[in-house]
Amino acid sequence: VAAAGCSSYRVPEPTQGIHETTLELRGGRRLTLVEVGGTTRLLPLWSRLLRIADAVVYVVDFADPDSWAEARDRLHGFLLIDRSFAESRVPVLLLAAKADAARHGRPAVSLVRELRLCRIRHHRWHLQSVSAARRRDDEPADKSLGRAVRLLLRLVDDNRHWKRRQQRLQAVRAAFSDRSGSGPGSDSGC
Repeated sequence: VAAAGCSSYRVPEPTQGIHETTLELRGGRRLTLVEVGGTTRLLPLWSRLLRIADAVVYVVDFADPDSWAEARDRLHGFLLIDRSFAESRVPVLLLAAKADAARHGRPAVSLVRELRLCRIRHHRWHLQSVSAARRRDDEPADKSLGRAVRLLLRLVDDNRHWKRRQQRLQAVRAAFSDRSGSGPGSDSGC
C-alpha cells in the first residue's frame, strides 16, 4: 500500500451488526443501503431483508485469496436462502474490494472462477474492482466506487422494468384465459 503512495491507509474492519444509510443522488434519486454483517447469528435477518431488496451488493476482499472460498459459500448460500428471493431476479453487484492492495497479481477473472459466478442463474451479476484508498485527504476516493453506484442503479432499473413486464404478461395471460372460457364459472362442459 505504501508503494501506491498511501501513507495512512486503514484497512476497514468487517461489518458487525446492521448499518443503514441513505444516499441522496443527483436527479433526486435516493439509494438506501442496508449493510448486514456476515456472522451466522444475522443469517435469519438476511432472508427478511432479501425479500424487499432491489439489489444486493456483495463485497469480497480481493486482496485476500484465502477468504474467497468462504465468500463463495456464503454468496451461494444466501442466494438460495429463500425461494421467493431466488425467483425475484434481483441483481447482484460484487465488489472486489482492496483491489489496489492485492499483491497476489491474480486477475479479476480468477475471482469469477473461484466464486463460481457462472453458476448464478436467476440473478444478473456484475463484478467491479473498487478501492476506497486516497493518496491525500483532500483527494476523492477511486472513481471505481462512483462507477459501481451508477452500475447498481442501472441494474436496479433494469430489474424493475423486467418485473413490470412480467406483471403485464401475467395480466394478459389472465385476461386471455378468462376470455377463452376456461376460467371459473365458464360453461365449457368440463
